[in-house]
Amino acid sequence: MQAIQAAPHPNLAQAPAARAAEHIEVRPATPDDIAAMQTLINGFAAQNRMLFRSKTELTEFLHEYLVCTVEDRLAGVCGLHPVAGGLAEVCGLAVADDAGGRGIGSRLVEGCVDRARQLEIAKVYTLTLVPGFFEKLGFVRVDKSTLHLKVWYECYRCPKFANCDEIAMVRPLDLDDRADVPTHGMSARASGGEGPA
Repeated sequence: MQAIQAAPHPNLAQAPAARAAEHIEVRPATPDDIAAMQTLINGFAAQNRMLFRSKTELTEFLHEYLVCTVEDRLAGVCGLHPVAGGLAEVCGLAVADDAGGRGIGSRLVEGCVDRARQLEIAKVYTLTLVPGFFEKLGFVRVDKSTLHLKVWYECYRCPKFANCDEIAMVRPLDLDDRADVPTHGMSARASGGEGPA
């Protein structure tokens, strides 16, 4: 599941003029980020918008996550989970409620897409409740049944398992050179792009 806003972090809400001078960085997650990542992710999980993550899970799969910091405060997180057959999931996208308007969600997704390219993954997908956000980033809606069987590796843990309302979306990376697909050329450590988050 993908979420875009969560509980606020102190001192992130500012006037637009002050935001222009902020230092925003997208980078690989580190062990020091785990507690803040868990708080952000599990805030959404409590609203049935994504799955709960334990510290053990986050530690085990830490290498799959990117975080976005605003003035050294963790304001967003997103993961890239390779599944099978050149396919990977953009997952666990969560952005702090008071960090909106900075393009954090877009920066994180594009960072994951760039990481997928580095891993020579042909296509990324996501399961989301906010399809409009992902459409702006070049994802297209698809029938869930067309995705690889291993896509459903965690679905049994979801409280919506029997009545899923998420929308499946894919972004074929070999089509990213088309003029109508937005790309931001971001590396995992770069920042850029715009979005609702």
